[in-house]
Amino acid sequence: MNQEDKSRYMTITLYDGVSYDEPYEKGITERKKTYPSVSSKFEENIIRLDISSLGFKEQDEDIFKNREEMMTIRQLEQGLDSLNLSIQKSEADRVTQSLRGIRLTNDSSLVRNDTIKPDSLYFFDQIGKMQQNRALDKAINLSRKNKEYNQRTIKQLEGKLHRINVHNINWHKKFFLGFSCIILFFVGAPLGAITRKGGYGFPTVIALGFFVMFFILSTVGEKMVKSGSLEPWQGIWLSSFVLIPLAIFLTYKAAKDSSITDADFYNKIGQRIIGIFKKKATSKA
Repeated sequence: MNQEDKSRYMTITLYDGVSYDEPYEKGITERKKTYPSVSSKFEENIIRLDISSLGFKEQDEDIFKNREEMMTIRQLEQGLDSLNLSIQKSEADRVTQSLRGIRLTNDSSLVRNDTIKPDSLYFFDQIGKMQQNRALDKAINLSRKNKEYNQRTIKQLEGKLHRINVHNINWHKKFFLGFSCIILFFVGAPLGAITRKGGYGFPTVIALGFFVMFFILSTVGEKMVKSGSLEPWQGIWLSSFVLIPLAIFLTYKAAKDSSITDADFYNKIGQRIIGIFKKKATSKA
């Protein structure tokens, strides 16, 4: 096998072999073929395969430049402004469209009667049966059109709100990812100093547990932001809110040169908690 430089074909050269073929005979069934298969021997056979579809093509940057992950902070802020203006315009258009048909119109087919007062509370009762039916039909059609229009507009608004959430997520991530590295450092460094005498196994397990907790909190927070359950700053920084107190605690323990694996330390904490509950029970008695 060989391929010439910058060629779209791969050449395969075969020697001393046999080739088999099943020729197609138009209008003849498989069982009635005169020559169902053909075999031929060869000393040399050259096969050319087109491999142009396997070539690597560099993707156009324009495909990805509008994705939120590739935008800068300024581009994200401009995108948020555009989306908010678009939502305000859609809301205004929806109100205008809803109110457009809710007005008293002049219909040439209705019988004019000077004794009817259009502003009267009982205007509907003063017109004839035919006019009442026509008015009801128009009201039903108007309500149906407004309902369909509002449903389409609400779906569009939901899509725009989702894009706003994605923009906010990526805006906060510009700061969150760097800050989370600092937090994880203040978790990992004191943890390594505290458990330095316990070998590699125990510190690795603890560090892996903290990382899994950080990953789960970050993923859950981001999904809750996309669903609209949490504000962007709450969901994206959720893992940081949990790990900051932990980082402060571990740094304090490392500065005091105390071990978090000491069972006596946790026994003392448990005894204090039990003592608090006992005092409350005694005072109530």
